[in-house]
Amino acid sequence: MRQTRHSPGRSAHAASTPRAAWRARLTGRSARDQHDLLVDAIVAEIAAVTGQPAGGRAGLDRRAPWRSWGIYRDRAERLRGDLGERIGIRLPATLLFDEPSPDALAEYLRHALLGAGEPGGASARDAARHAGRLEPGGVDDPVVVVGMGCRL
Repeated sequence: MRQTRHSPGRSAHAASTPRAAWRARLTGRSARDQHDLLVDAIVAEIAAVTGQPAGGRAGLDRRAPWRSWGIYRDRAERLRGDLGERIGIRLPATLLFDEPSPDALAEYLRHALLGAGEPGGASARDAARHAGRLEPGGVDDPVVVVGMGCRL
């Protein structure tokens, strides 16, 4: 059995997780560089899921919707799963509906990896939206109830 050295306050396993590796890659960079690095990772995953080279989608806008990138239902689920494994974060099933483009998804991942309190981060409201902590009836409440009745 191999012996491992433990540094105080950190386990050897925690340092080797994808999430810890991504945190280390992002720490110390500007918010823009962090965002660009995550967008590049997302585009690479899109290329793997769609079977097209990453350079084939270079002309697309990072804010373009997922369908422009060739991501549909089955591919969206695969992209979410593969990206979650690569980054080391459990991603919600509605992720690609909540974050409608690679640009929005990169910002979500940046906040998930580094936390809302990082310099250059989004406002507390955006952080709360990403964490799902907005109060019901708030301004950003995405649920709208529309009722209609018909009496015969």
